[in-house]
Amino acid sequence: MRDDNDLREFVNRQDITEMKSQIAWSHSLGVYYKYFGEDEKAKHAFEESATKRRQCDKRLDDTVIVTTWLPDGTKVVETRKRPENDPHSMQEYIDTAVRQIEIGIEYGFAGIKPDHVKQLLEWAIENCTLTDEEIGANIKHKDFCGLALMFLWHGYGLLLLGRYTEAYPFLSQAGPYFIKDRNGVRDSLDYPVESRLPIALAPLCEYKLNTTEENRCKAVEGLEKYMGGFPDSSLKFDGLFHYYFLKEKFPEIYGQSEWRASESPRF
Repeated sequence: MRDDNDLREFVNRQDITEMKSQIAWSHSLGVYYKYFGEDEKAKHAFEESATKRRQCDKRLDDTVIVTTWLPDGTKVVETRKRPENDPHSMQEYIDTAVRQIEIGIEYGFAGIKPDHVKQLLEWAIENCTLTDEEIGANIKHKDFCGLALMFLWHGYGLLLLGRYTEAYPFLSQAGPYFIKDRNGVRDSLDYPVESRLPIALAPLCEYKLNTTEENRCKAVEGLEKYMGGFPDSSLKFDGLFHYYFLKEKFPEIYGQSEWRASESPRF
Protein backbone atom coordinates (compact mmCIF):
# COMPACT_ATOMS: atom_id res chain seq x y z
CA MET A 1 0.00 0.00 0.00
CA ARG A 2 1.30 3.41 -0.87
CA ASP A 3 2.18 5.87 1.86
CA ASP A 4 -0.57 8.34 2.73
CA ASN A 5 0.49 11.98 3.06
CA ASP A 6 -2.49 12.92 5.24
CA LEU A 7 -1.83 10.03 7.61
CA ARG A 8 1.90 10.87 7.67
CA GLU A 9 1.05 14.43 8.69
CA PHE A 10 -1.39 13.14 11.34
CA VAL A 11 1.22 10.81 12.86
CA ASN A 12 3.88 13.51 12.80
CA ARG A 13 1.52 15.84 14.69
CA GLN A 14 0.95 13.38 17.51
CA ASP A 15 2.52 14.37 20.77
CA ILE A 16 3.82 11.42 22.77
CA THR A 17 3.24 13.25 26.04
CA GLU A 18 -0.42 13.70 25.10
CA MET A 19 -0.68 10.01 24.21
CA LYS A 20 0.65 9.09 27.64
CA SER A 21 -2.19 11.02 29.22
CA GLN A 22 -4.74 8.84 27.44
CA ILE A 23 -6.07 5.60 28.92
CA ALA A 24 -4.62 3.51 26.10
CA TRP A 25 -1.44 5.50 25.61
CA SER A 26 0.84 2.46 25.46
CA HIS A 27 -1.43 0.84 22.86
CA SER A 28 -1.30 4.01 20.75
CA LEU A 29 2.47 4.18 21.18
CA GLY A 30 2.75 0.61 19.92
CA VAL A 31 0.99 1.55 16.71
CA TYR A 32 3.02 4.77 16.52
CA TYR A 33 6.30 2.88 16.79
CA LYS A 34 5.18 0.28 14.24
CA TYR A 35 4.42 3.06 11.78
CA PHE A 36 7.94 4.42 12.10
CA GLY A 37 9.62 1.01 12.00
CA GLU A 38 10.64 1.01 15.67
CA ASP A 39 9.70 -2.64 16.14
CA GLU A 40 11.51 -3.22 19.44
CA LYS A 41 9.92 -0.15 21.00
CA ALA A 42 6.57 -1.30 19.65
CA LYS A 43 6.97 -4.70 21.31
CA HIS A 44 7.61 -3.10 24.69
CA ALA A 45 4.68 -0.69 24.29
CA PHE A 46 2.26 -3.48 23.35
CA GLU A 47 3.49 -5.69 26.19
CA GLU A 48 2.95 -2.84 28.65
CA SER A 49 -0.51 -2.18 27.25
CA ALA A 50 -1.53 -5.84 27.45
CA THR A 51 -0.17 -6.17 30.98
CA LYS A 52 -2.01 -3.09 32.21
CA ARG A 53 -5.26 -4.19 30.61
CA ARG A 54 -4.99 -7.65 32.16
CA GLN A 55 -4.41 -6.06 35.55
CA CYS A 56 -7.60 -4.05 35.10
CA ASP A 57 -9.61 -6.99 33.79
CA LYS A 58 -8.37 -9.92 35.84
CA ARG A 59 -11.49 -11.98 35.24
CA LEU A 60 -11.96 -11.82 31.47
CA ASP A 61 -12.60 -15.54 31.22
CA ASP A 62 -16.27 -16.25 31.88
CA THR A 63 -17.33 -12.76 32.94
CA VAL A 64 -18.56 -9.50 31.50
CA ILE A 65 -17.49 -6.04 32.62
CA VAL A 66 -20.49 -3.76 33.23
CA THR A 67 -20.04 0.01 33.63
CA THR A 68 -22.90 2.13 34.96
CA TRP A 69 -23.20 5.75 36.06
CA LEU A 70 -25.13 6.75 39.19
CA PRO A 71 -27.33 9.89 39.23
CA ASP A 72 -24.62 11.78 41.15
CA GLY A 73 -22.10 11.07 38.39
CA THR A 74 -20.28 8.26 40.20
CA LYS A 75 -18.89 5.59 37.87
CA VAL A 76 -19.51 2.00 38.98
CA VAL A 77 -17.68 -0.88 37.30
CA GLU A 78 -18.91 -4.38 38.04
CA THR A 79 -17.59 -7.77 36.99
CA ARG A 80 -20.26 -10.43 36.83
CA LYS A 81 -20.79 -13.89 35.44
CA ARG A 82 -21.98 -14.01 31.87
CA PRO A 83 -25.74 -14.58 32.01
CA GLU A 84 -27.38 -17.18 29.81
CA ASN A 85 -30.01 -16.28 27.20
CA ASP A 86 -29.82 -12.57 28.03
CA PRO A 87 -30.38 -10.64 24.77
CA HIS A 88 -29.78 -7.32 26.52
CA SER A 89 -26.15 -8.24 27.28
CA MET A 90 -24.91 -8.60 23.70
CA GLN A 91 -22.88 -5.39 23.85
CA GLU A 92 -21.30 -6.53 27.10
CA TYR A 93 -20.18 -9.77 25.46
CA ILE A 94 -18.83 -7.88 22.46
CA ASP A 95 -16.89 -5.40 24.60
CA THR A 96 -15.33 -8.22 26.61
CA ALA A 97 -14.41 -10.18 23.48
CA VAL A 98 -12.81 -7.11 21.90
CA ARG A 99 -10.58 -6.63 24.94
CA GLN A 100 -9.63 -10.30 24.91
CA ILE A 101 -8.72 -10.29 21.22
CA GLU A 102 -6.86 -6.98 21.41
CA ILE A 103 -4.84 -8.16 24.41
CA GLY A 104 -4.08 -11.37 22.52
CA ILE A 105 -2.89 -9.36 19.51
CA GLU A 106 -0.73 -7.14 21.73
CA TYR A 107 0.89 -10.22 23.26
CA GLY A 108 1.34 -11.48 19.69
CA PHE A 109 3.18 -8.30 18.73
CA ALA A 110 5.36 -8.70 21.81
CA GLY A 111 5.99 -12.37 20.98
CA ILE A 112 5.11 -13.61 24.45
CA LYS A 113 2.61 -15.81 26.31
CA PRO A 114 1.31 -17.94 23.39
CA ASP A 115 -0.66 -20.22 25.72
CA HIS A 116 -2.33 -17.23 27.31
CA VAL A 117 -3.14 -15.81 23.88
CA LYS A 118 -4.81 -19.07 22.93
CA GLN A 119 -6.95 -18.97 26.08
CA LEU A 120 -7.94 -15.33 25.50
CA LEU A 121 -9.03 -16.11 21.94
CA GLU A 122 -11.06 -19.11 23.07
CA TRP A 123 -12.82 -16.95 25.67
CA ALA A 124 -13.53 -14.28 23.03
CA ILE A 125 -15.05 -16.89 20.72
CA GLU A 126 -17.29 -18.10 23.53
CA ASN A 127 -18.35 -14.55 24.39
CA CYS A 128 -19.42 -14.01 20.77
CA THR A 129 -21.31 -17.28 20.35
CA LEU A 130 -25.01 -16.94 19.51
CA THR A 131 -27.72 -19.58 19.40
CA ASP A 132 -29.95 -19.90 16.33
CA GLU A 133 -32.76 -18.40 18.40
CA GLU A 134 -30.64 -15.38 19.33
CA ILE A 135 -29.63 -14.86 15.70
CA GLY A 136 -33.26 -15.04 14.62
CA ALA A 137 -34.33 -12.57 17.30
CA ASN A 138 -31.69 -10.06 16.24
CA ILE A 139 -32.68 -10.37 12.60
CA LYS A 140 -36.31 -9.87 13.56
CA HIS A 141 -35.44 -6.69 15.48
CA LYS A 142 -33.08 -5.54 12.68
CA ASP A 143 -30.04 -5.48 14.96
CA PHE A 144 -27.76 -6.18 12.02
CA CYS A 145 -24.84 -4.27 13.52
CA GLY A 146 -24.93 -6.41 16.68
CA LEU A 147 -24.94 -9.58 14.58
CA ALA A 148 -22.11 -8.28 12.42
CA LEU A 149 -19.96 -7.51 15.47
CA MET A 150 -20.64 -10.89 17.07
CA PHE A 151 -19.84 -12.70 13.82
CA LEU A 152 -16.74 -10.56 13.25
CA TRP A 153 -15.09 -11.19 16.62
CA HIS A 154 -16.18 -14.84 16.72
CA GLY A 155 -14.66 -15.39 13.28
CA TYR A 156 -11.55 -13.32 13.99
CA GLY A 157 -10.81 -15.39 17.09
CA LEU A 158 -11.22 -18.62 15.13
CA LEU A 159 -9.01 -17.32 12.32
CA LEU A 160 -6.19 -16.40 14.72
CA LEU A 161 -6.38 -19.91 16.16
CA GLY A 162 -6.00 -21.36 12.65
CA ARG A 163 -9.54 -22.76 12.61
CA TYR A 164 -10.24 -21.42 9.13
CA THR A 165 -13.09 -23.74 8.15
CA GLU A 166 -15.05 -22.64 11.20
CA ALA A 167 -14.08 -18.98 10.83
CA TYR A 168 -15.03 -18.41 7.20
CA PRO A 169 -18.87 -18.58 7.52
CA PHE A 170 -18.79 -15.93 10.24
CA LEU A 171 -16.33 -13.60 8.52
CA SER A 172 -18.11 -13.88 5.18
CA GLN A 173 -21.45 -12.96 6.81
CA ALA A 174 -20.16 -10.09 8.96
CA GLY A 175 -19.60 -7.76 6.01
CA PRO A 176 -23.10 -8.16 4.52
CA TYR A 177 -24.67 -7.58 7.93
CA PHE A 178 -22.70 -4.33 8.31
CA ILE A 179 -23.98 -3.30 4.87
CA LYS A 180 -27.57 -4.12 5.86
CA ASP A 181 -27.15 -1.93 8.93
CA ARG A 182 -25.77 0.99 6.90
CA ASN A 183 -28.84 0.76 4.69
CA GLY A 184 -31.12 0.96 7.74
CA VAL A 185 -30.39 1.81 11.37
CA ARG A 186 -26.76 2.76 10.63
CA ASP A 187 -25.38 1.78 14.06
CA SER A 188 -22.25 0.54 12.27
CA LEU A 189 -21.18 4.16 11.74
CA ASP A 190 -20.02 3.96 15.36
CA TYR A 191 -17.65 1.10 14.41
CA PRO A 192 -15.57 2.41 11.51
CA VAL A 193 -12.65 0.00 12.02
CA GLU A 194 -14.75 -3.05 12.85
CA SER A 195 -17.07 -2.55 9.88
CA ARG A 196 -14.08 -2.57 7.52
CA LEU A 197 -12.26 -5.56 9.02
CA PRO A 198 -14.29 -8.21 7.11
CA ILE A 199 -12.94 -6.70 3.88
CA ALA A 200 -9.51 -7.99 4.93
CA LEU A 201 -10.37 -11.04 7.02
CA ALA A 202 -12.83 -12.85 4.73
CA PRO A 203 -10.46 -13.12 1.72
CA LEU A 204 -7.57 -13.99 4.05
CA CYS A 205 -9.59 -16.88 5.44
CA GLU A 206 -10.66 -17.91 1.95
CA TYR A 207 -7.02 -18.10 0.88
CA LYS A 208 -6.16 -20.28 3.87
CA LEU A 209 -8.89 -22.69 2.76
CA ASN A 210 -7.83 -22.67 -0.89
CA THR A 211 -4.23 -21.56 -1.34
CA THR A 212 -4.26 -20.47 -4.97
CA GLU A 213 -2.32 -17.49 -6.29
CA GLU A 214 -5.59 -15.88 -7.29
CA ASN A 215 -6.90 -16.12 -3.73
CA ARG A 216 -3.60 -14.81 -2.34
CA CYS A 217 -3.91 -11.73 -4.57
CA LYS A 218 -7.49 -11.25 -3.35
CA ALA A 219 -6.27 -11.43 0.26
CA VAL A 220 -3.58 -8.83 -0.40
CA GLU A 221 -6.11 -6.63 -2.18
CA GLY A 222 -8.55 -7.03 0.71
CA LEU A 223 -6.02 -5.81 3.27
CA GLU A 224 -5.11 -2.81 1.13
CA LYS A 225 -8.79 -2.01 0.55
CA TYR A 226 -9.43 -2.24 4.30
CA MET A 227 -6.82 0.45 4.99
CA GLY A 228 -7.70 2.57 1.98
CA GLY A 229 -11.31 3.29 2.90
CA PHE A 230 -11.06 5.24 6.14
CA PRO A 231 -12.49 8.75 5.84
CA ASP A 232 -9.86 10.54 7.93
CA SER A 233 -6.34 10.12 9.25
CA SER A 234 -7.26 9.44 12.87
CA LEU A 235 -9.35 6.42 11.83
CA LYS A 236 -6.57 5.23 9.54
CA PHE A 237 -4.26 5.39 12.55
CA ASP A 238 -6.69 3.22 14.52
CA GLY A 239 -6.90 0.79 11.60
CA LEU A 240 -3.14 0.30 11.54
CA PHE A 241 -3.28 -1.90 14.66
CA HIS A 242 -4.91 -4.77 12.75
CA TYR A 243 -3.12 -3.95 9.49
CA TYR A 244 0.33 -4.37 10.98
CA PHE A 245 -0.65 -7.44 12.97
CA LEU A 246 -2.03 -9.27 9.93
CA LYS A 247 1.08 -8.32 7.97
CA GLU A 248 3.25 -9.72 10.73
CA LYS A 249 1.25 -12.88 11.41
CA PHE A 250 0.80 -13.87 7.76
CA PRO A 251 4.04 -12.82 5.98
CA GLU A 252 3.64 -15.68 3.49
CA ILE A 253 0.56 -13.88 2.17
CA TYR A 254 1.31 -10.20 2.54
CA GLY A 255 5.10 -10.09 2.49
CA GLN A 256 6.94 -7.15 4.00
CA SER A 257 4.97 -4.01 4.71
CA GLU A 258 5.63 -1.28 2.16
CA TRP A 259 3.46 1.26 3.93
CA ARG A 260 6.02 2.88 6.16
CA ALA A 261 7.72 6.26 6.05
CA SER A 262 11.29 5.79 4.82
CA GLU A 263 12.51 9.14 6.14
CA SER A 264 10.85 9.07 9.54
CA PRO A 265 12.05 11.01 12.57
CA ARG A 266 13.37 8.77 15.36
CA PHE A 267 12.78 9.28 19.03
